[in-house]
Amino acid sequence: MNLSPALFRQARGRPVGSRSDLAPAAIARSANDLRARAEAEFSGSELRRSVEETFAWLRTRLAGVLADAWSQGELDTSLDPAGAGGCFGAGFVAGYVSGSAWPAAPPSARHRPR
Repeated sequence: MNLSPALFRQARGRPVGSRSDLAPAAIARSANDLRARAEAEFSGSELRRSVEETFAWLRTRLAGVLADAWSQGELDTSLDPAGAGGCFGAGFVAGYVSGSAWPAAPPSARHRPR
């Protein structure tokens, strides 16, 4: 049995229309699915607590490393190790989140040293 794309979509309960009608609907459906999955993942209190504890540990550890370097004269005395540790921690978190949120670049798009 041969079905046209429109009949196939209709039989599957999908919207039937022009491509320009279907693309926004597909994008909206994908965005809604992504939001729902993210909400399900982040609404769990156990996950949130674990992530918060890990990031708190990271900020504290970075502040400690910077404080050691500061006390040994390796860093400018105007540096606030706790504040800098928080800033570096935020940078690591942002990098982690960005890296996790987007798929890896295909090999052809990766930077190659000259």
